[in-house]
Amino acid sequence: ANKGSVSAHRKRTLSQVSRGESFLNLSSTNSEYGWLPGREQEFENIYTFILNKLSQNSGGCMYISGIPGTGKTASVQAVLSTMHKLVADSGLESQIPTFQVIYVNGMRVSDPKQVYVEIYEQLTGLTATAKCASDLLEKEFFHNVIKKVSHSKVSEKPVVLVIDELDLLCTRRQDILYSLFDWPTRHNNHRVLIVLAIANTMDLPERLLHPRVASRLGLTRLTFAPYSHEQLAQIVRHHLSSLSNMFQPKALELAARKVAAVSGDVRRALDICKRAAEIVSCIGKGNKEIDISHINAALKEMFTTPKSEAICACSLYEKLFLRAVIAEFQAHSTEEARLDRCIRQMFALCRLEGVPCPTTSEVFAICASLGAHKLLLTERSRCDISMLVRLNCTKSDILYCLNQQPDL
Repeated sequence: ANKGSVSAHRKRTLSQVSRGESFLNLSSTNSEYGWLPGREQEFENIYTFILNKLSQNSGGCMYISGIPGTGKTASVQAVLSTMHKLVADSGLESQIPTFQVIYVNGMRVSDPKQVYVEIYEQLTGLTATAKCASDLLEKEFFHNVIKKVSHSKVSEKPVVLVIDELDLLCTRRQDILYSLFDWPTRHNNHRVLIVLAIANTMDLPERLLHPRVASRLGLTRLTFAPYSHEQLAQIVRHHLSSLSNMFQPKALELAARKVAAVSGDVRRALDICKRAAEIVSCIGKGNKEIDISHINAALKEMFTTPKSEAICACSLYEKLFLRAVIAEFQAHSTEEARLDRCIRQMFALCRLEGVPCPTTSEVFAICASLGAHKLLLTERSRCDISMLVRLNCTKSDILYCLNQQPDL
């Protein structure tokens, strides 16, 4: 029955998706009702998960992962916005129970424990200390079976809790995440809680979380793959709306292909197209079309900086080390790593490239050279293989520059 309801709601959104378009920001949906271009299936999966949980009056967790810029948060926003609008405009309360949305972002809290304060404030409008908020939330979402539950409490709206940047809420004890994912899965829940956890790392539960937390996250998973160049082109055309007619098809395709080859980040593709349009505007020759030459000019301008030139001038081993650092960062969803871990990544790349692995002293020389060119930051308090290293430039710039090089 639930599946049929989903299909009916889906048809309704499809029929209403053709309303007037405008230049939309990245958090917008395909129209007043709908999904992000290229993320129709992910939209459907999130929609179905929430609807089924609401219909069954049961809690649950969905772990949503993917690299930055692949539409994870925007898709969740699109689903929740669509469900609210369908109820408000079409009176579908009987099929989509009303619910309250709480959104927290791990990047915006000064300490992981502050997430309790944020959730409690959004839920009740009241403030409390982290410890007090944690205890009150425990009572709110789970009532001991010995205690009587008032009818007024049971009838309260279900809560959909969106936790963005989950990676940043990991602690050594993992007690915070354990609470967040334990509440919706307990029996005799005092209030229905549905958790949507958004992170950049696909295997974060296995890498960073305690097994008991990972087991709860493993119930439902959804991975957002990087956008293909076809999807990027579709999204760029959508966001440009009527302005897309100013771009030659080959120009949009070039921007999409360049970004897809590096990161698949739709924001970078839009930045390139925006800069190309500014270049044409500065030329001042009327309604001139934006062609491949303008896209190339935007690409060159965006990536021809002192640091970009330094990256392109790096030696083979320096480039391999930069790739190794990025690989280590992506593997652990962090912005700094121990040198010995980066060395292991570099040795693996050396074997793939068929070149000899450098000695430890040569690796230190590589770090010194990259530091001199302001591409790498190293821990000042120590100088051994356990020291921390951090990039002093963006990963996108490094990947773009290295992908232009014939030797890598």
